[in-house]
Amino acid sequence: MLFELRSAEPRVTEVQTWNAFENEPLLKVNSELGFQPDRQWCEYDAEVADLVRRLEKDN
Repeated sequence: MLFELRSAEPRVTEVQTWNAFENEPLLKVNSELGFQPDRQWCEYDAEVADLVRRLEKDN
């Protein structure tokens, strides 16, 4: 896929990918391809009703 991208868009100089920290096999592949860690992303979830209650409580 990277070869296809280079052929189709030769001016592209940077490619970004992302993986879960738990996905060690794919992180290893990315490292072998020369990808370097850039930033860490975290995801959170919450019930909207709980958030509203907490916001109302703080005001």
